[in-house]
Amino acid sequence: MPYYRQDRRGGMVPPRRLITIAVSVVSLFILAALALALAQFGPSSELHARKLAQRIEHAQRANPQSEPRDTSLGDKYLIGVGKADVTGPVVEVGLGGYADTSQVGSGLRQRLYSRTFIIGETKNPKNRVVYIVLDTQSGDTAVRNGVLDALKGMGDEYSVYGQSNIALTGTHSHSGPGAWFNYLLPQITSLGFSKQSYQAIVDGAVLSIKRAHESLQEGYLDIGTTDINDGNNNRSPSAYLANPESERAKYPFNTDKTLTLLRFRRASDLKSVGVLTWYPVHGTSVLQNNTLVNADNKGVAAYLFEHSVKGDSRAADGFVAGFSNANVGDTTPNTLGAYCDDGTGAACDFESSTCANGKVQACHGRGPLFQKLDKGVSSCYEIGRKQYAGAKNVWTSLDSSSTPVVGSTVRSFHYFHDMRYYKFNLDNGTEVQTCPAALGHSFAAGTSDGPGAFDFTQGDSGAPNNPFWSVVGGLLKVPSAAQTACQKPKPILLDVGEMDNPYVWTPNIVDIQSFRVGQFFMIISPSEATTMSGRRWRDAVKAAAKQQKLTGSTEPVVVLGGPANTYAHYVATPEEYAVQRYEGASTLFGQYELPAYINLTLSALPYLSPSSTSSPPPGPSPPDNRDSSLSFITGVVYDGAPSSKPFGTCITQPSSSYTRGSVVTAVFQGVNPRNNLRLEGTYAAVEKLGADGKTWTQVRSDEDWNLTYEWKRTNGLLGHSEVTIRWETRTESNGEGDDPTGTYRIRYYGDAKAAVTGKVTEFQGVHRTEPWKTFGKSRPTQYWGKRNRDPDKTLHMHHSPDKDEQSFAKSNTSAVRRLYFNNHPTFLSPPPDAGDECLSFLVPDLGMLWYLRGASIDYLGKKLIVSNWLDKCRCYHSHTQSPVQSWQEIILLKKKATLIKIVIKKAAIKKIAVKKGKVIVLELELKLELELELILILELLLFPFKPAILIEISSSKKDSSDDNEVE
Repeated sequence: MPYYRQDRRGGMVPPRRLITIAVSVVSLFILAALALALAQFGPSSELHARKLAQRIEHAQRANPQSEPRDTSLGDKYLIGVGKADVTGPVVEVGLGGYADTSQVGSGLRQRLYSRTFIIGETKNPKNRVVYIVLDTQSGDTAVRNGVLDALKGMGDEYSVYGQSNIALTGTHSHSGPGAWFNYLLPQITSLGFSKQSYQAIVDGAVLSIKRAHESLQEGYLDIGTTDINDGNNNRSPSAYLANPESERAKYPFNTDKTLTLLRFRRASDLKSVGVLTWYPVHGTSVLQNNTLVNADNKGVAAYLFEHSVKGDSRAADGFVAGFSNANVGDTTPNTLGAYCDDGTGAACDFESSTCANGKVQACHGRGPLFQKLDKGVSSCYEIGRKQYAGAKNVWTSLDSSSTPVVGSTVRSFHYFHDMRYYKFNLDNGTEVQTCPAALGHSFAAGTSDGPGAFDFTQGDSGAPNNPFWSVVGGLLKVPSAAQTACQKPKPILLDVGEMDNPYVWTPNIVDIQSFRVGQFFMIISPSEATTMSGRRWRDAVKAAAKQQKLTGSTEPVVVLGGPANTYAHYVATPEEYAVQRYEGASTLFGQYELPAYINLTLSALPYLSPSSTSSPPPGPSPPDNRDSSLSFITGVVYDGAPSSKPFGTCITQPSSSYTRGSVVTAVFQGVNPRNNLRLEGTYAAVEKLGADGKTWTQVRSDEDWNLTYEWKRTNGLLGHSEVTIRWETRTESNGEGDDPTGTYRIRYYGDAKAAVTGKVTEFQGVHRTEPWKTFGKSRPTQYWGKRNRDPDKTLHMHHSPDKDEQSFAKSNTSAVRRLYFNNHPTFLSPPPDAGDECLSFLVPDLGMLWYLRGASIDYLGKKLIVSNWLDKCRCYHSHTQSPVQSWQEIILLKKKATLIKIVIKKAAIKKIAVKKGKVIVLELELKLELELELILILELLLFPFKPAILIEISSSKKDSSDDNEVE
């Protein structure tokens, strides 16, 4: 069978010299394809495949129970799942999706991940596919190239993975860091290309592949579906209505409502290792005015599913839930419709999405919980929860009703295709062609998910509503006559397919790819397919698979995933294209783009046959702009902090107690998070005190939707910044259950960049914590806090004691000892290895925290004198919580960061005063190292003796009215 159903003959005849060049280029690509095939299926790859097959065969002989227990399980496959962090720079980089220059990252709501699913044949392990779900706007050529380059450097074991069998899809979140795209157009609003943003995605994707590869084992696959009727809506219903009535009559809704789930079960014990789902809904729940990085509704769904199966006997450890997008093009998560936020509350115009003033800016879609006015956060969680609930119900019911994947065949094909003036025949024999990429006027109008600017409107077909904008677009590139005719009825605003200065603006060369596992087919779309486009594409593949008997007597199941591999904007049906709403105006390659995609997919479908042992020619390679991309994103110069507030200082303390559903807030002296992306780690954490009163356990991190990290620069010249951490405590109404009652603290992780050396130093900050220390008895199980609250509904935060707490301490029968600096208690909680009976105190202006036992103490202005400590008690920095290296050295700090070290040989309290139940140190005798006595004298002269330490002994029955001095 010929590779292309139709040749490229016909149409405009290029100059003869170009024809000669084209023939030469094609010849070179054929030679390159032969070389690639030899390299891909060379001895090293074959050797690895044989070794893996031998290991599987040996395991089958050694463990007969690994054979299928029941024919209902289907055929065995090689399966593996993996997950890794891909969170890029969360501040000072424009977010990717809404293309809004004002939407610059200011922090993090939820980390982004790459989730990888590998499926292979057990008898021929080199036949495998890799489906990657990134929490990003889309797949991309630059990222894909980076992943492939990394895999090439990982040795023969990974040579089985390549261009043909890796699908790089995005969940289509509009709230992730941008600046990683290969082409110029999506780079513009993020001020170019960020290698840090790009590398985070590449490294995480490769790590997820590695983890999936390392988890490969025999297992089973089965399919289930469910309908989620209130999880999406159509944002361009007028364009959908342009499709034939007879076709629309086959479907009850103007969007697909079915979620398809593929379950991965290991053969050893039939536990699930993961699920991969497809459901079409835009990642635009979180609105255009949001600046906190997150994975939108798909990220919420994955998060909820993965957490819900922890401890479930049906799920294996390391369970991975992938929520891939589908024919997402004209869908929206804003399910209540689009209305005008101009004071009228009227519905937006059905055809143009304009409001009373004739413009689109006030037209916004409303999510299910839009009344909360929280930038779409609550609506996002709800749409994600609906997808999770549907997927979880399917997963739960699969044991009783599912469709096993059978046939054991795993195949894939991939090739590049140039869409410029590609000629082919429609089913009725009519010859048509696609065009170089171009964007219409309605592209600039945006959608009700994110309206555009100026006077652009949706539905601008034929002659543009305002020809002025064609003139503006023409300043960049005036479309050729051939391009204008090819793109009709689209009025061209940006002729991006014919613009390559300073480098290519959008793709003309796209990835054509599909996977097949048993009877399960996956179309990998480079464009956002509209609802009807996806239906036609899936139906065409299903019909061809049945006609070619690729699955025998088994009914094929077809899904569509994307946007993948590159970002080729949209693909609308020819009828929708004629209406020229946003989706049609963003269909790059003209009105016949969808028929071309279908044609190119079906042409290569025989490569998915069980008997196929070959691959299609690779086609022309797209440009790789990674090394030539411009960037106007400035780096981090340095971080600074006020002398009285070193890095990690908690500037705003949380309250001592909260009711569930409240927001706990702490503000820290911070640094720029771009110094360290903390991949696989966290910037913020909530820790819970254990029942033993000593052990702290991290219970919330950047992974969690309800913990946010927000960064703000407060002084650009000095490099000062602040970090606000908010913990939105949970109640049962949000679907996760209550946060349990207990004692918590907030921890901040940062990395400061030095001004001169550029060295980056890690530190930590904790809000002011433990207000007491007990001796001889265990700690109270209930934290000191407001006594007028119901303890069953109260979350207690580690905090310094207030007056009520001091009264409680005085009435407590156990011995409670405190240090006061100017009558202010300054205790912090000791780390686990500080010792059970170590006395703890903080010197705020010195920034040092000490844990000592049996100590004689004094505070002389700017320095602290301590003696008689035991090695069991250690010294810790108050902000980093890291041990001081020498326990016998006291560090004296001046405000100008001068350090003086002295060693105390002896210290004795000579005179004290007892006033109102408190002991005041009046005189202290010191014996120091001889060579440092002069320094001490100078210090005493500079900082006169001001006794300020109060030692309260609450267990004594001393009369608080006593006022005595004791020698």
